[in-house]
Amino acid sequence: GQEIRGAGERGEPPAKAAGSSPAAHTALPLVGSKVTIRRFDAETDRALLERWVLDPEGRFFLLSTASGHAYSADQLVESPQNLIGTIVYQSQPIGCVAYLDYSQDQKRAELRKLIGEPEMRGLGLAHEAAELWVGYGVGALGLRKIYLNTLATHIRNIQINEALGFQLEGILRSELLIDGEYHDVLRMGLCVD
Repeated sequence: GQEIRGAGERGEPPAKAAGSSPAAHTALPLVGSKVTIRRFDAETDRALLERWVLDPEGRFFLLSTASGHAYSADQLVESPQNLIGTIVYQSQPIGCVAYLDYSQDQKRAELRKLIGEPEMRGLGLAHEAAELWVGYGVGALGLRKIYLNTLATHIRNIQINEALGFQLEGILRSELLIDGEYHDVLRMGLCVD
């Protein structure tokens, strides 16, 4: 399994994030009112992740907005700079959250979230999972900056991000070619004060 560095290693009180000030979490599993986030288990969860990213919406979980190329599930899971959690609802895995390119030195990472089971989307589960994961990033990993990239057309995702305190940092015009069409990408960030 993948080791998540930093959990429970820091003795000082957690920093507060700007915006909605998510509660700090210092160890997995993260338990919310609807979902739990547990450590990603490569043995049992990899097949689920591979199925989820085949979905038209799920494929964006692997897409690098920097290069326009998609990571493979293996690259995502095996990179030591990527930290992954599995979202569980009523004892069933339904998706993943991740910090990509986690930098312990710079105290920053890129947030990814995916409700992989289509029938579970639109129920507020992604918001709660992201809130728990942001709290974990701040409380356990000591992140000072969490950023993400989203397509300008993913309104529901943008609304979740804004509700969590993420702010627009920039618009990358015609950044990605997807299915023969160029799309704008929004860069959003959450800074810890």
